[in-house]
Amino acid sequence: MKEIWTVVFGLILTCLIIYMAYRFSRMLAQRTAGRFKNRYLKEIDRMVMGQEEYISLVRIGSEVHLIGVTKQNINYMSKIDDEILIELEKEEKQVESHSPDFPTYGEFFCRLKDKMSVGKKQNFENSDKDKMLHDYKEQAATDRQKDLEND
Repeated sequence: MKEIWTVVFGLILTCLIIYMAYRFSRMLAQRTAGRFKNRYLKEIDRMVMGQEEYISLVRIGSEVHLIGVTKQNINYMSKIDDEILIELEKEEKQVESHSPDFPTYGEFFCRLKDKMSVGKKQNFENSDKDKMLHDYKEQAATDRQKDLEND
Protein backbone atom coordinates (compact mmCIF):
# COMPACT_ATOMS: atom_id res chain seq x y z
CA MET A 1 0.00 0.00 0.00
CA LYS A 2 2.87 2.32 0.81
CA GLU A 3 4.29 1.79 -2.70
CA ILE A 4 1.01 2.91 -4.31
CA TRP A 5 0.99 6.14 -2.34
CA THR A 6 4.62 6.77 -3.33
CA VAL A 7 3.73 6.36 -7.01
CA VAL A 8 0.64 8.60 -6.70
CA PHE A 9 2.66 11.26 -4.84
CA GLY A 10 5.37 11.08 -7.52
CA LEU A 11 2.81 11.58 -10.32
CA ILE A 12 1.18 14.51 -8.53
CA LEU A 13 4.58 16.10 -7.90
CA THR A 14 5.60 15.61 -11.56
CA CYS A 15 2.35 17.21 -12.76
CA LEU A 16 2.83 20.11 -10.37
CA ILE A 17 6.40 20.71 -11.60
CA ILE A 18 5.28 20.64 -15.24
CA TYR A 19 2.41 23.04 -14.49
CA MET A 20 4.70 25.46 -12.62
CA ALA A 21 7.24 25.37 -15.50
CA TYR A 22 4.43 26.13 -17.96
CA ARG A 23 3.17 29.07 -15.88
CA PHE A 24 6.69 30.45 -15.45
CA SER A 25 7.44 30.26 -19.18
CA ARG A 26 4.14 32.04 -19.99
CA MET A 27 4.93 34.80 -17.49
CA LEU A 28 8.43 35.19 -18.91
CA ALA A 29 7.08 35.33 -22.49
CA GLN A 30 4.61 38.09 -21.57
CA ARG A 31 7.31 40.20 -19.94
CA THR A 32 9.79 39.92 -22.82
CA ALA A 33 7.20 40.32 -25.60
CA GLY A 34 6.92 44.06 -24.91
CA ARG A 35 10.68 44.56 -25.17
CA PHE A 36 10.99 43.18 -28.70
CA LYS A 37 7.87 44.72 -30.16
CA ASN A 38 8.62 47.37 -32.79
CA ARG A 39 6.68 50.54 -32.27
CA TYR A 40 7.95 52.56 -35.22
CA LEU A 41 9.11 49.95 -37.74
CA LYS A 42 6.85 47.50 -39.54
CA GLU A 43 7.65 45.17 -42.42
CA ILE A 44 4.80 45.48 -44.93
CA ASP A 45 5.91 42.91 -47.48
CA ARG A 46 8.89 40.76 -48.38
CA MET A 47 9.97 39.09 -51.62
CA VAL A 48 12.62 36.37 -51.50
CA MET A 49 15.20 36.80 -54.23
CA GLY A 50 17.48 33.89 -53.36
CA GLN A 51 18.89 31.97 -50.46
CA GLU A 52 19.12 34.44 -47.57
CA GLU A 53 18.42 37.37 -49.94
CA TYR A 54 15.23 39.39 -50.13
CA ILE A 55 13.81 42.82 -50.72
CA SER A 56 11.47 44.28 -48.18
CA LEU A 57 8.97 47.12 -47.89
CA VAL A 58 9.36 48.71 -44.47
CA ARG A 59 7.08 51.34 -42.96
CA ILE A 60 8.97 53.81 -40.79
CA GLY A 61 6.43 56.09 -39.17
CA SER A 62 4.29 57.26 -42.08
CA GLU A 63 6.92 56.64 -44.79
CA VAL A 64 7.53 53.43 -46.75
CA HIS A 65 11.04 52.42 -47.81
CA LEU A 66 12.37 49.64 -50.04
CA ILE A 67 15.44 47.84 -48.72
CA GLY A 68 17.52 44.93 -49.97
CA VAL A 69 18.81 42.40 -47.49
CA THR A 70 21.53 39.82 -48.02
CA LYS A 71 23.52 37.68 -45.64
CA GLN A 72 26.26 40.31 -45.43
CA ASN A 73 24.52 43.64 -46.21
CA ILE A 74 21.40 45.71 -45.85
CA ASN A 75 21.02 48.21 -48.70
CA TYR A 76 18.66 51.16 -48.87
CA MET A 77 17.04 51.18 -52.30
CA SER A 78 14.40 53.94 -52.36
CA LYS A 79 11.48 55.67 -50.72
CA ILE A 80 8.07 54.53 -52.00
CA ASP A 81 5.30 57.12 -52.42
CA ASP A 82 1.88 56.42 -50.98
CA GLU A 83 0.31 56.90 -54.41
CA ILE A 84 2.36 53.99 -55.78
CA LEU A 85 1.28 51.74 -52.91
CA ILE A 86 -2.38 52.64 -53.41
CA GLU A 87 -2.05 51.91 -57.13
CA LEU A 88 -0.38 48.55 -56.42
CA GLU A 89 -3.14 47.60 -53.97
CA LYS A 90 -5.79 48.46 -56.59
CA GLU A 91 -4.01 46.31 -59.18
CA GLU A 92 -3.74 43.44 -56.71
CA LYS A 93 -7.47 43.60 -55.95
CA GLN A 94 -8.26 43.61 -59.68
CA VAL A 95 -6.06 40.57 -60.26
CA GLU A 96 -7.70 38.75 -57.33
CA SER A 97 -11.20 39.58 -58.60
CA HIS A 98 -10.57 38.12 -62.08
CA SER A 99 -11.56 34.55 -62.55
CA PRO A 100 -8.70 32.26 -63.49
CA ASP A 101 -8.29 30.98 -67.05
CA PHE A 102 -10.23 27.89 -66.10
CA PRO A 103 -13.14 27.65 -63.69
CA THR A 104 -12.76 26.01 -60.31
CA TYR A 105 -12.99 22.27 -59.90
CA GLY A 106 -16.52 22.66 -58.59
CA GLU A 107 -17.61 24.53 -61.71
CA PHE A 108 -15.84 21.99 -63.92
CA PHE A 109 -17.60 19.05 -62.28
CA CYS A 110 -20.98 20.81 -62.38
CA ARG A 111 -20.58 21.38 -66.12
CA LEU A 112 -19.37 17.82 -66.59
CA LYS A 113 -22.34 16.50 -64.61
CA ASP A 114 -24.75 18.60 -66.68
CA LYS A 115 -23.27 17.33 -69.92
CA MET A 116 -23.33 13.76 -68.70
CA SER A 117 -26.93 13.99 -67.49
CA VAL A 118 -28.05 14.93 -71.01
CA GLY A 119 -26.87 11.55 -72.28
CA LYS A 120 -27.28 9.60 -69.05
CA LYS A 121 -27.72 6.17 -70.54
CA GLN A 122 -25.28 6.81 -73.39
CA ASN A 123 -21.84 5.19 -73.23
CA PHE A 124 -19.16 7.77 -73.73
CA GLU A 125 -16.34 6.72 -75.96
CA ASN A 126 -13.00 8.45 -76.22
CA SER A 127 -14.18 10.77 -78.99
CA ASP A 128 -17.14 11.93 -76.88
CA LYS A 129 -14.89 12.61 -73.91
CA ASP A 130 -12.45 14.52 -76.10
CA LYS A 131 -15.32 16.57 -77.50
CA MET A 132 -16.57 17.34 -73.98
CA LEU A 133 -13.09 18.45 -72.90
CA HIS A 134 -12.74 20.58 -76.04
CA ASP A 135 -16.17 22.17 -75.39
CA TYR A 136 -15.22 22.83 -71.79
CA LYS A 137 -11.98 24.57 -72.81
CA GLU A 138 -13.82 26.68 -75.38
CA GLN A 139 -16.43 27.70 -72.81
CA ALA A 140 -13.70 28.63 -70.31
CA ALA A 141 -11.92 30.72 -72.94
CA THR A 142 -15.12 32.58 -73.88
CA ASP A 143 -15.92 33.17 -70.19
CA ARG A 144 -12.44 34.60 -69.69
CA GLN A 145 -12.81 36.81 -72.77
CA LYS A 146 -16.15 38.14 -71.47
CA ASP A 147 -14.58 38.93 -68.11
CA LEU A 148 -11.78 40.86 -69.78
CA GLU A 149 -14.25 42.79 -71.94
CA ASN A 150 -16.34 43.73 -68.89
CA ASP A 151 -13.30 45.29 -67.21
